[in-house]
Amino acid sequence: MVADHSWYACKEHIELVIDDYVDQYQRAPEIEPVENTAQTGARCRQCGGTPAYRFTRFDGE
Repeated sequence: MVADHSWYACKEHIELVIDDYVDQYQRAPEIEPVENTAQTGARCRQCGGTPAYRFTRFDGE
């Protein structure tokens, strides 16, 4: 499987980002904790803060 898109969320906004993700893709994301985003520069999709979770969509399942 190849990941084709990632979204990020902080602890405060995880539910909002899940709702937005499902609205856009019509499926639940794979969710994993984020340990270090300093190298990637990833930010929470809702507030731009430090993310705690990464959401990934896989194509070809």
